[in-house]
Amino acid sequence: MRTPRTIALVVAAVAVAVSSPPAFAQGFADVTDAAGLAGPYGAVIPGDNLQAVMTAGVSVADYDDDGWPDIFWSGGTKRVCRLFHNNQDGTFTDVAADAGLAYRAPTCGPLWFDFDDDGDLDLFLTTYENQLAGASPVSPWLQFDYFGIGIDDLDPDPNPRSLISYRNFLFENLGDGTFHEIAEQAGLERSGRFGSTAGDVDGDGLLDLVTAVWNGEHTRIYRNRGNGTFREITPANVRNDHHRGFSPNVVDYDDDGDNDLLLAYDLETSKLYRNDGGMLFTDVTVAAGVGLDENGMGTSIADYDNDGDLDWFVTAVYSPFDLGLAGYNDGGNFLYSNDGDGTFTDVTGTAGVREGGWGWGAQFADLDNDGNLDIVHANGWVEPDIETLPQLHQFLDDPLRIFMNNADGTFTDRALEFGVDDTEQGRGLVVFDYNRDGALDILVANFGSGMTLYAGDPAQVSGDWIAIALRGDASNHFGVGARVQVVAAGLDDQLQVMLAGQNYLSQKPHELWFGLGAATSATVTVEWPSGAQSVHVLAAGQRHVLGEP
Repeated sequence: MRTPRTIALVVAAVAVAVSSPPAFAQGFADVTDAAGLAGPYGAVIPGDNLQAVMTAGVSVADYDDDGWPDIFWSGGTKRVCRLFHNNQDGTFTDVAADAGLAYRAPTCGPLWFDFDDDGDLDLFLTTYENQLAGASPVSPWLQFDYFGIGIDDLDPDPNPRSLISYRNFLFENLGDGTFHEIAEQAGLERSGRFGSTAGDVDGDGLLDLVTAVWNGEHTRIYRNRGNGTFREITPANVRNDHHRGFSPNVVDYDDDGDNDLLLAYDLETSKLYRNDGGMLFTDVTVAAGVGLDENGMGTSIADYDNDGDLDWFVTAVYSPFDLGLAGYNDGGNFLYSNDGDGTFTDVTGTAGVREGGWGWGAQFADLDNDGNLDIVHANGWVEPDIETLPQLHQFLDDPLRIFMNNADGTFTDRALEFGVDDTEQGRGLVVFDYNRDGALDILVANFGSGMTLYAGDPAQVSGDWIAIALRGDASNHFGVGARVQVVAAGLDDQLQVMLAGQNYLSQKPHELWFGLGAATSATVTVEWPSGAQSVHVLAAGQRHVLGEP
């Protein structure tokens, strides 16, 4: 554990009042059309390969700092990217063209982080491998029949360079609602494919970048030099290790003061690299009791059992029978419970969260505000030659899972009970309160059919809540890496960490949500990345913006 530090008492907080919720069970309604988010994701086209079917990325962040969460959606090879500005009335408007973000490219994982620490969020966007010239066309069935989208139904591309394979993007936020693309000059143009995350890897206070690469290359760590550029510093043991990365994580899992690497890998086990200082990362996967999963896709990290340490959920592929395909394992999801001593215990079977179909994005979130984190889980699979693989047909209609925490170490899937009958091809997923009504909402990015937004009903939420955003001073501006503990009457203590990207091709806002049950206030302790601590007494039913003392 860390050495105790001086605690400064801070009681003032910026708050946005929201109507307090009544009590009962949770319910959801599909509001995609009403919110202005309807529209298909880019299905595959000739020149695409299998990687295209894995994509559909979505990221939620308050890019213009108006207090309301906005949505960035990566369109794929058939659609331009979209930036949906929150109109603060339950609807969104696409402003990508005006913002300079309307690219049509083989886009993948969007990540918002303030790389230059100037107080606004910049956007990093990965691309997948697009073969373009000389590739065999994909199955007509996948192109047309399944999604009902014609091959000529393409959005125009205002940026021809964006179609270059492996060409990733870094969009600098200019602070006026527009962005300037600077990946090449920043040293990130050809950095990685699929998921990415930001965190202070080397302990210098700046946010570094970690990208996952699925095509046989290695996970990459890019050090932020503090002058607008990055340099790759991937240690040899990470560089020479696994090469089918999907979802990287930068987080201090053992609470020793430095950030570790938790990496989900496809076609092999996930990996845990403990940070031993000085950019020395030790592979402790086996010793820590993790890496039991196979075909790791998405991840989520949080203290689901309220015991004061961070647990790790990894989505994968589950089938009740042997798939009989090389490289395809069917062991399902894994939930690793942190033992608090640097090791984890596999509690998947007891918890009842193994069977999630062909899993992708997932997120811990307290949907009913009872002080216990639930799990929302997207899934599904379709591939060009699926007509000849009947054993994969079971994944065409995988239902989205909502695993509710029973507060006894077990979970129960209650999606249908809550009005969510979703069998689309889910990939990215974000749980957040899009309309600031005190009920969490679910946004799913689907391959082929676009996004689906499920609005939670505040009249059916069982408890009160607080939402916390951070503004660093000595620490990075958005407090990435800060540990936040919440103590409320009648509930176990809760712990969450401010992270910048961790889920499969998706990212939740720079905001932490805590359910408070019947409590009307909470004591919140923030351990800032700089080493400072602050204590805040906060009212329930509000979003608080806390400054570093």
